Amino acid sequence: MSLSVNDLESRLGIVLPERHRSALLDPQDPIYDHKELLAFGPCENIFEVNETLRSLDWKEWPEYLVAFATNGCGDYFDYDTRQEPYRVYYIGPIDTASEAMASCEDEGFVFDSFDDWYAYSVSEDA
Repeated sequence: MSLSVNDLESRLGIVLPERHRSALLDPQDPIYDHKELLAFGPCENIFEVNETLRSLDWKEWPEYLVAFATNGCGDYFDYDTRQEPYRVYYIGPIDTASEAMASCEDEGFVFDSFDDWYAYSVSEDA
């Protein structure tokens, strides 16, 4: 059985930004040259990744964070679903979620939307 973007949204309980939806549906999207979007495949499956992160007691991963992309090194870009548009945070492999979010705030490395994160991620500076 193959899943759709609508299935992904339903299972995660979120509505993906339009730019994210279109990137998931287009394997030639420029984002794939820079980041790995989590989806339905056997590697970096979005459901398994989020379930695993929530199961790590030391990581203190709250329900309102949804990992949606990675650099492939155990780090994730995450939606904070407490507000819309969802803010995007970078959570590294060694910090708790709250420590990483605080660090992002302190360093100004929080994106106000997926579109902002996308623009940064496909830029030369990312």
